Amino acid sequence: MRIYTDYKEVISEIKRDLVEMGQPISTYSMQNKVIDWNSDYETKEITNYSFCLSNFDNIEDMIDFPEFEKAEINRIDLYFKNHSEEDYIKWFKSIYNIDIKGSIKENWKPILQKRLSEDFLERVQQNVNPGNAWKIRPWVWEEFIHDDGFHSYKTFDYTYSERIKLFDLLKEIVQHPTSRQYVFNIWDREDRFGVNGRRRIPCSLSYQILIRPNWEIDDNGKPIMAVNMVYTMRSTDFLTHFPIDIIQAVNLLKYITEHLNNQENFKEYDTTKRHDTYALGKLYFNSASLHYYKKDLIEEVF
Repeated sequence: MRIYTDYKEVISEIKRDLVEMGQPISTYSMQNKVIDWNSDYETKEITNYSFCLSNFDNIEDMIDFPEFEKAEINRIDLYFKNHSEEDYIKWFKSIYNIDIKGSIKENWKPILQKRLSEDFLERVQQNVNPGNAWKIRPWVWEEFIHDDGFHSYKTFDYTYSERIKLFDLLKEIVQHPTSRQYVFNIWDREDRFGVNGRRRIPCSLSYQILIRPNWEIDDNGKPIMAVNMVYTMRSTDFLTHFPIDIIQAVNLLKYITEHLNNQENFKEYDTTKRHDTYALGKLYFNSASLHYYKKDLIEEVF
């Protein structure tokens, strides 16, 4: 497994690996859409791709690389052929009190960064579906929201907020931090009935938290504990979701670490065996299928 100290190295190596080692493949479905081997969805794929990221400085800028920007602008252009850009700008102002100066595609990065922050706030709440964060990036998410027959409003087939159940495990982590059993499961056994376009099923399978000594000592002479995450995905779209998935995984890792360092969260428990200091550890990433689609590319590389 390659270990990186900079997210830019991750992006650079994945681009090279996909071009040099990616295998072409066509598929019948994508998410809950039957694409029936549509040539736009011809795929370059690497199977069983893994790496470790040990430094998260400026991780929020991971979206800022040329291929991702071109694909995002292309998605925005296609969306606003049939939607009002003026209405979107007015909506954005009314909800977030932020003026968008210029076109949407000129402001794609701050808009996407706002989407990231709002989406993470929804992820750490309980049972939010559909929420509002998806509306910031409708050129990706609008096609996946639908009437499920059970609600009086449209929903997604699932959300991270519904699946992660964050606070249930946080209570356990606070009491017994070094367990190997802390898995925030996103995949549900019922998802196996949704394959091949029947419904949208998670690309992310799980986040596992492993807390271990980082071989440093705090001011009280106790070992500092590193909070590590193992992030496992079944499917990773490099030019639509990958940098966002990594940023949100890191945000979750930071959130858990901050929770552990907050003394208020230990008041009701026996803390005689707890460690006083927790530090960000490493992110271990594993994907069964890391890929990009032909539709998202400007240059022809197939």
